[in-house]
Amino acid sequence: MLRLAGSLLMGGASGACGFAALGTALYAGSPVQGAAVLLFAGTGFGAGLLCGGLHVVFDILPARAAPALLHEPVAAPGRATPAQLAATALTGAAARSLQPGLSATRIAAGEAPASAPVARPPAAPATPRRFASSRFGA
Repeated sequence: MLRLAGSLLMGGASGACGFAALGTALYAGSPVQGAAVLLFAGTGFGAGLLCGGLHVVFDILPARAAPALLHEPVAAPGRATPAQLAATALTGAAARSLQPGLSATRIAAGEAPASAPVARPPAAPATPRRFASSRFGA
């Protein structure tokens, strides 16, 4: 019990020091600096006690067990994904192919198209760019 009180007291003192430093930095050179430091230190001490008390309360509460997950329904989509991705990629390649004799089943069997069309970016315009004029003559 003494250890618990000591840890709560040290948590409050830590908060008080931190908040007092903040009050000193904010009110440095002000005629109300002393009062501000005391107010900030008191607030920090209260916040430190509150945080330490919350730690104590949550340490006392019984821990909730995580819900049990069924491994097979969770793992099945992960195992099926590589096969599904490969099939989707192969059928997508067949759809983009311009070869009429190449079917999706032949592509799924491992036959790749001989030459797939390559998409190229549009050519740059031949005219130079024109910018709006500015007031500075640029």
